[in-house]
Amino acid sequence: RVLEDHAQFLLDALAPKETEDIQRAKYFVGKFNKYLSLINTVSLIEFTKDAKQSAEEIRKFKLSIIQKQLEGKIVI
Repeated sequence: RVLEDHAQFLLDALAPKETEDIQRAKYFVGKFNKYLSLINTVSLIEFTKDAKQSAEEIRKFKLSIIQKQLEGKIVI
């Protein structure tokens, strides 16, 4: 749930012209929302591996947003 909230925060913070990053944020919102619905129906080991990979991906995405913001290459 926390990572879905992070993705939603990023989505809400981006200016409309940041279409590529908006699409990526929407992807993460959907992905983490899906995890919430699957948690009780899948293998926990498989779920954990997939969730860890997604967490690492959103971390990279968040860091890229921060870097673009520091370089003045993105509108938030």
